[in-house]
Amino acid sequence: MGLDREKQRARWRRNKAAERRRTKLGPKAVEPAFERLVMRERDRRAAVSSEVEWALRSSWFHKDGTWENAIGFAADVWAAEMLVEAEWGCGSATPTRIANWLRLRGRDYGYTEVSLRKMVYKARDRIGILENTTSLWNPAVMVWPAFVVPANDRSADRSE
Repeated sequence: MGLDREKQRARWRRNKAAERRRTKLGPKAVEPAFERLVMRERDRRAAVSSEVEWALRSSWFHKDGTWENAIGFAADVWAAEMLVEAEWGCGSATPTRIANWLRLRGRDYGYTEVSLRKMVYKARDRIGILENTTSLWNPAVMVWPAFVVPANDRSADRSE
C-alpha cells in the first residue's frame, strides 16, 4: 500500500516539474508577417462597420459616442487576442493580457486600466456576435468571417 502511494507521489512530482518547465518558457516571438496579416485583417474588419450598423447600433456605445470607434475598438481587441494567443499559446488571451497589449501599443481609447479591461470583456462578446452575423445584403456571407491561418505562420520557432 505504501509503495503505491510513493509511486503516485513520484508521478505527481514529475508532472508538476514538467508543468513548471512548460510555463516557465514565456512568450514566443511572433513573426512580423503574421502580425502584418492580423493588422490588415483588423483594418478590414474595422471598415465593415456600415454593414453591421443596422444590427447592433442600438446596443453598442463607446466612450465618445461614435459607432466607428466602437467597431474599431472591437477590431483592436480581436487583433490583440490573435497576437496574444500567437505569442503566449492557445487559450492564454485573457482580458487582462489583451488590455495590457492594447495599453502598451497606445490603443486604450482613453479608458483607465480597470475600465479598459471591462470594455475588453464587452468587446469579446460583441466579437462573437459579429463573427456569427450574416450580411444584410448577402445572407451567405458572414460579416466577420473566421480568420484561418496555417499553424506554421503563427509564430517563430524557438531555439533553446
